[in-house]
Amino acid sequence: METISKRLKDTLRETTQYDRKYTNEGFRQLIFEHTGMKYGEDYQESHFAGCLSALRKSGDIVQVQRGEYRKGDPGPRNAGPAAMNPPDFTDSVNDRDASLVQVKAGIIQSVQRELAYLKSVTPKMVLSFDSSEEDIQFMLKMKELVRNLEEFQRQVNL
Repeated sequence: METISKRLKDTLRETTQYDRKYTNEGFRQLIFEHTGMKYGEDYQESHFAGCLSALRKSGDIVQVQRGEYRKGDPGPRNAGPAAMNPPDFTDSVNDRDASLVQVKAGIIQSVQRELAYLKSVTPKMVLSFDSSEEDIQFMLKMKELVRNLEEFQRQVNL
């Protein structure tokens, strides 16, 4: 039996085009046009969000900016058996260094995005006097996470 999430993912994989950018609403429209499934009736936000998350992780779509996506470049799983061979470890040291620099830059960029998001969201969170202990613990963990990310960012930018 085909699940709702699988149907959504398959539809978006097959119908998205490389030269277009898509919004969440654009994806929902594509789904409706190709499957007849209506958002909020035939599938819920959890199905849709899970579908987008899985497609981003697999590289089928790439997030351009918040709420805007494009089709991902075809990767090794579409390139055939030759692309699945292990890397050739005889590459020059310069290639490895360049790769490490790219990975480091990607991690730093990701940390900066997450930190900016947390800083924008946490001030809007409000605890009342009758807040549960779990809510208070959650806020303390958020505060610690922000502090750790800021410390990481300071160490990297030295």
